Amino acid sequence: MSSINSKLNQQAACTLVSPSKDYLSVLQLLRSTPYDNLEVSGKEESWQSIRVELPSSELVFNSMIYERRADKFSKLVNQMHVYFDQPHCGKKNDREKTLKRILATKMLIGTVGEPELSDECCERISFLAKKLGAMVFTGNALVEWDGSTLLERKH
Repeated sequence: MSSINSKLNQQAACTLVSPSKDYLSVLQLLRSTPYDNLEVSGKEESWQSIRVELPSSELVFNSMIYERRADKFSKLVNQMHVYFDQPHCGKKNDREKTLKRILATKMLIGTVGEPELSDECCERISFLAKKLGAMVFTGNALVEWDGSTLLERKH
């Protein structure tokens, strides 16, 4: 069990914040692990979603990329940057490095576990984040694939 589980368990969703826009790599990585069923919506080179049936749950990946100025992707990346650009979110050097990673984002992959992000879902998310070099946005924190916290906003 990866230590990302403690950050994601009991949640229904998280977002992978990826530095690359490579639909086929994501699909190949998901196909490289055993699944009962994998269903792709859209063309494989530009899929909109991938539904994965696991033994005790389902995991859905939804893609979003930059399309034009001020699009939904741009707004989400900007909002994430503003959300974490606060002194109480982490040490200045760590915050600056992570904020640069946010601005370098090329693809957001919204991830939904049904009924929640189970341990088996968390394992797949951790695997994918590690292979993509992606951060995981949990709703109040950005974490690495291994669960280590990059930035956290405490309310």
